[in-house]
Amino acid sequence: MAAKKQTFSIAGKKYPSYHTLGAYRQFETLTGKSVTDIGNDITDLSVFLYCVVSKACKRDGVEFPYNDPDAFADDLTLDELMAWQADQVAEAPEDKGSKKKK
Repeated sequence: MAAKKQTFSIAGKKYPSYHTLGAYRQFETLTGKSVTDIGNDITDLSVFLYCVVSKACKRDGVEFPYNDPDAFADDLTLDELMAWQADQVAEAPEDKGSKKKK
């Protein structure tokens, strides 16, 4: 299954934004945490978003002007982060194992 390509806007510019294994690995390298441990921690969410967008840009050959999560966070608003998180939850695949069989 191909990654669902989305975009994310920051500082008035759109960048590709989709999950790759590289983004997961980068997050773990930067934080020492698994992406499954993020929860609602704002700092972890902003680092994860940085990883997702930077790796999608790398994959698509798009120049990405942020060298680290702090530079990215300097231009990131809380509203942008929360909107991105809401989009991720809205597009999460349904857990088929949670349905009761009749």
